Amino acid sequence: MAQVQPLAPFAGQFFGGAQVLDVDAGNLFALVDALDKLGPGFGDDAALRAAFAVDGVMQTDWSAPLAPDAQVMVFPRVAGGQDMADALPFRTLRPFGVELTCDLAEPLTLAQQDHFRELFNRHSLILARGQKLPMERQREVCGLLGPILDRPGETGYMTNEGGGPAASALNWHADAAYTDYPF
Repeated sequence: MAQVQPLAPFAGQFFGGAQVLDVDAGNLFALVDALDKLGPGFGDDAALRAAFAVDGVMQTDWSAPLAPDAQVMVFPRVAGGQDMADALPFRTLRPFGVELTCDLAEPLTLAQQDHFRELFNRHSLILARGQKLPMERQREVCGLLGPILDRPGETGYMTNEGGGPAASALNWHADAAYTDYPF
């Protein structure tokens, strides 16, 4: 069990002032998830506001293995941390994912692009309702996550007019799932 020491403001804001929490987690992603269960809302704040020291060493790779007896300090980010003004507005979905509440037609700053990738890597799904994006902008936004498979003749537009590919209901499927970067 890792011993987690949340510092202010996290200790009071999420953990009832607890000085030490025992948490079973294999890496910082799992640790943040476990802490979010103990202090709902911590997981959303952690990506933007928290920094972690594992056994006295600052840790930025949340996927790195965490020793079972690790000592983890959770403290607020300071100089060089992500400015909240650069964060994309979102709400967490359950059981996984986030819903963005911004207009993706607007250009994203470099910090917002980083936050977009961070949200996807952490939550595995980004939902952005009601967007009106031309195909080129859709490609730009999706391209933030990796290369886009752009094949000649494909416009991204699907219709059932004239008996096209959507003339009948399709079961869920994944195009190009065999590629290095599936859709």
